[in-house]
Amino acid sequence: MAKILVVDDMHGIANLIQSILIADGYEADVAYDGDQAIKKIEEDTYDLVLTDIIMPEKDGFDVVNFVREYSKDTKIVAITGGGITISAPVALAALDGMVDDTLRKPVNKDELLNCVKALLV
Repeated sequence: MAKILVVDDMHGIANLIQSILIADGYEADVAYDGDQAIKKIEEDTYDLVLTDIIMPEKDGFDVVNFVREYSKDTKIVAITGGGITISAPVALAALDGMVDDTLRKPVNKDELLNCVKALLV
């Protein structure tokens, strides 16, 4: 089964997404910020990275750029609800062409699983 990295600075959201993925049979790790995500990607191989965009320190843009340079085969899904300085549509539009798909928070379980399945066919 595919290996997925979930990246979100909101621990509850990251853990919930991880639980949904594991319940559906995927192997899923969690990183709570961009730095942790980059370290995990350097140490392991992931088929898919689901990353929040608006995070302190290294954000989702940093994670996306690192994945694209580090592993051309890894799929990326950007997830955001926006933040204080940028709206969700603007954040997701900025990633156009850099990610394989996007999801808006709050993430619907069925949309999440359909997105993951479509990318990992």
